[in-house]
Amino acid sequence: MGDRFSMDEIRQALGVRDEHFQRRIRELRTWGWVIDGMKDMPGLNAEYLMRQHGWWPGSLDSKPDDTSSIDPHTRRKVLERDGSRCTICGVGAAENYPEPPRNPARMTIGHVIPAQQGGSNKIDNLRCECARCNETVRAESGSGESFDDLLASARRLPAADKKTLLRWLRQNSRERSDLDAVYDRIRLAAPGVRDQLTHWLGERISL
Repeated sequence: MGDRFSMDEIRQALGVRDEHFQRRIRELRTWGWVIDGMKDMPGLNAEYLMRQHGWWPGSLDSKPDDTSSIDPHTRRKVLERDGSRCTICGVGAAENYPEPPRNPARMTIGHVIPAQQGGSNKIDNLRCECARCNETVRAESGSGESFDDLLASARRLPAADKKTLLRWLRQNSRERSDLDAVYDRIRLAAPGVRDQLTHWLGERISL
């Protein structure tokens, strides 16, 4: 748990040379394993990060049903469309959450209309959600904050922010500005490109 590993390390451990194992990793994910790759955390490069163990063939528990019928191509399209950024809270893949625990966010694919309510896996009913905001987690855990606490915070917002908040609540997602889109593209670019743009902006803007 919490360790990184590469395909070469798996091959060495099992004594094989030609197996790629990506299909096996996808299978483990359907059994409840949480394993991050480059698409979840760009900084991983060619490694994987083990976050959570799930069911395995030697387990005494019953094998879980396979509920992951979203194919990799559709998943990639949704992540690209949404900039690998949670459409609910706005955190980006591998960015630290602004509130405790400030661990890096992991992106998953959620449903606008939940699957439990008959929502389809068509791309217009799918959106990028972080693991904290994913509707399955929300349904199981709920929110720890009361109405009174949230109301007090909402009342302190300027009128323009109240309108924006109301719009986000009604559409159950927050909007991404042009600035968000440019930042996401830079964040997911190669480190050299990010450094070049940082230098270019630094020469022209004084903070």
